[in-house]
Amino acid sequence: LKVIDDKTLHAVEQHHNTKKASGKPIGQLLVHMGIIDPEVLARALCIQSGTPMVDVLSIHIPRDILDRVPNDEAVKKKVVPVGVYNKSLFLAVAEPATFSEQHHFAFITKLNIKPVFAPSYDIDTFVHTKWTGADTDIWAG
Repeated sequence: LKVIDDKTLHAVEQHHNTKKASGKPIGQLLVHMGIIDPEVLARALCIQSGTPMVDVLSIHIPRDILDRVPNDEAVKKKVVPVGVYNKSLFLAVAEPATFSEQHHFAFITKLNIKPVFAPSYDIDTFVHTKWTGADTDIWAG
């Protein structure tokens, strides 16, 4: 995805072949070595896997969607409900590939849960500043 150049990738691949780094994913090594940020890795993995991404700070989220997840749960679990389609609730999370709270939110909402990617700091910003008790829809941005 052109996040790093070929020379850097080659150096990391060489390190990957050492005993110390053997078995660790190359993306994890890139983050550990400070070459890329965790968010960059998450975005790249989402693109590779076809996981949808959402900008929670600039989309319109209707109040009835937000009301499906209590704000304290959203803060605690770092999620933002962004939409419902075909009996599925799409939850913005920072790491959709490893998100393990689907059953918890399925129980709360009585809907199937589909994680989508949003940067962690965007989720934190949204749940702490944009999500209020007002009876209006949320227009972020």
